[in-house]
Amino acid sequence: MVTMTVSPGMILCASLVIQFMVLGVVAEGEWAVNYNSKSVCALKGSEVTMSCTYTYPSDHSVQKAFWMNKLVTGGEAPNLSNDPEYRGRVQYLGDKQHNCTVLLRNLTEKDQSKYYFRFITDQPGGGWQGTGGVDLSVTDLQVEVPERVIEGDNITLTCKTTCSLTVRRAFTWYRDGHPLSSSTDQLHLQPVSREDAGRYRCAALDQNLQSPEVTLNVRSVADDKWAVNYNSKSICALKGSAVTMSCTYTYPSGLTVQRAFWMNKLVAGGEAPNLADDPEYRGRVQYLGDKQHNCTLRLSDVRETDKRKYYFRFITDRRGGSWQGEDGVDLSVTDLQVEVPERVMEGDKVTLTCKTTCSLTVRPTFTWYRNGHPLSSSTDQLHLQPVSREDAGRYHCAVLGQDLRSPEVTLNVRYPPKNTLVSISPSGEMVEGSSVTLTCSSDANPPIESYMWFKDAGASTIGSGYSYSFTFDSKSSGLYYCLAQNKHGSQKSAGIPVNVKGDYIMILYVAFGLSLCAVAALLVIVCLMSRKKRKTRKADEHDYQNFDPNAKDDTYTALDRMSRSPDYDTLATVRNQK
Repeated sequence: MVTMTVSPGMILCASLVIQFMVLGVVAEGEWAVNYNSKSVCALKGSEVTMSCTYTYPSDHSVQKAFWMNKLVTGGEAPNLSNDPEYRGRVQYLGDKQHNCTVLLRNLTEKDQSKYYFRFITDQPGGGWQGTGGVDLSVTDLQVEVPERVIEGDNITLTCKTTCSLTVRRAFTWYRDGHPLSSSTDQLHLQPVSREDAGRYRCAALDQNLQSPEVTLNVRSVADDKWAVNYNSKSICALKGSAVTMSCTYTYPSGLTVQRAFWMNKLVAGGEAPNLADDPEYRGRVQYLGDKQHNCTLRLSDVRETDKRKYYFRFITDRRGGSWQGEDGVDLSVTDLQVEVPERVMEGDKVTLTCKTTCSLTVRPTFTWYRNGHPLSSSTDQLHLQPVSREDAGRYHCAVLGQDLRSPEVTLNVRYPPKNTLVSISPSGEMVEGSSVTLTCSSDANPPIESYMWFKDAGASTIGSGYSYSFTFDSKSSGLYYCLAQNKHGSQKSAGIPVNVKGDYIMILYVAFGLSLCAVAALLVIVCLMSRKKRKTRKADEHDYQNFDPNAKDDTYTALDRMSRSPDYDTLATVRNQK
C-alpha cells in the first residue's frame, strides 16, 4: 500500500525550504519600448525629461542605447547626442538594462519635434526602436492684456502658453521691472486704476524664463467713446462646466443704454440675435452685466456645440446709437482624458495625466479614482513610482466638487509569475497503483504560457502542463516542483513531498522502538539509584541502635571474660544461688 503523508517534520522541512529557497525570475521579455508620456509641453529655454522603459529577450545584452529625432527604416541610426544642434544639451539618464530616460536642456523652438528611443544588442539583428515616440511642443510665455481698459474696470492679465505645460510652474509678475505679489499665471487688477498702467511681464519663478513686456494703458472714463473691451480673447472650458466671459463697454456721455446682450455671430445689418433667445442656449445663459459699463456673461453646462466665437452688442436711446465688439471671445470646449502608458511593467515609474485639448483658463483642483475609490492626488497628474500589480485597475480623473469626470481607462500592469504553488489530489491515503494528480497555480500577467515539472534535484523535466498525473509505486517518493513561465519571466515553486507509506511506517516503528529503549534505560537507572539509597539508610539505622553511651572502652571489654561470652553470665548466677 502506498500513501502520501505529511509529518510535522516534513512540514517544518517544507517551511524551511520555502524560507531559504531563492525563487529565480528569469526575464524572458519581448521587444518593446514604453514611453511614459506620448506628448510633452515645455517652455523655451527650460529643460525637459522624456521618460521611458524598454524590454528585450533575456539572452541579449544591450550594447548601445540612444535617442533620435527621426525613425530609421534602414542604415545607421542617428544618435541625438552626436547632432551638432543638440550636442552638449542631451544627457542620457537611462542605462543598458531597462531605463531609457533622456534629459534635453536649453530648449529652442527648433527642438519641437518627435523623439524616439533605439537600442542595439549583441545578437545579429538585435536592434529595436520605439515607434510611438514622444511629441515635444515648445512654447514661450506671452502676457495677454485687454485692448481697451477704462479706469474702474475689473481686469485680469494672463501669462499664456500655446500648449498646456507638462510640468506646472510657479510664476512671478513684474511691472516696470518691479516684482509684484502674484505667484500664479494670472494677475488680477480689480478694479484697475491709472496707477496700474505700465509695462508688464511674467516669468517662471527661480528661472531665467520670461515673457516679452507688454504695455497696459488705462484710460479715463471721460476720454472714452464707443468701445467693447473683452478681458480675454480666448477661453478654454471643460464640457459640462460653467464659463464666464468678462468684458466692459463704453459710449459717449449723455446716452442711455436700452438693450445689452450677447450673440454668437456678427451682424452687418438687420436684427441682432440675442443669445438668450436661442433654443440651444435658453436656460443656460445669464447676463451678469448691467446697462452701464459691465457686460459679463455666464454660460452654464458648456457643450461641444458651444465651441465658437461670442460677441457683445448694446443699443442706446440715440438713433443709430448701437455698437458691437468685433473681436469677440473665442470659446474652446474640452473634456477630460486620462493618458496612460501603453505598456507598463511592475517596478516602472508611471505617471497618469488628466489631459485636456486646450489649456484651461480656470485651473481646477483634480481628484483621482481607481475602481471607483478616491485616491490622494489633487493635481492633474497621478504618480505611481514604482508601480505594482496592485495598482492595476480602472482609472478616471474628475474636477473636485463638480460632476466633471473623464471616461475610465484601464491600467494593465505586466509582471512575471509570482506565488507559484503546487497542490496535490487526493490528499488521503491510497493503495499502490492508484493515480495522483499534482496541479500548479501561479499569478502572472500576461497569463502563464507554459508549465514544466521536476522531481527532486533533477534538471530534466518529467512532464508539462498545468497538471501532472502519475501512478504511485515504490519509486514515487520525493519532492515535486513546477516551473511557471510567461513572456516576462519564470518562477519555480517550493517542493511538495510525496512518500511511500511502507517507508514511513518503518520510520515510525524505528522511532517508537528507540523511544521505548530510552524509557526502559531511564527506568533501570532510577531503580538502581533508589535501591542504593535504601541500603544506605538501613546501615545508618543499625549503627545507631548498637550505640551504648555507658559501654566501656573496647580495650577493657576485650579483657573482661564476662563481656566476651554469655556462659560467664550463667556461671555467675549459679554461684550466687549457692
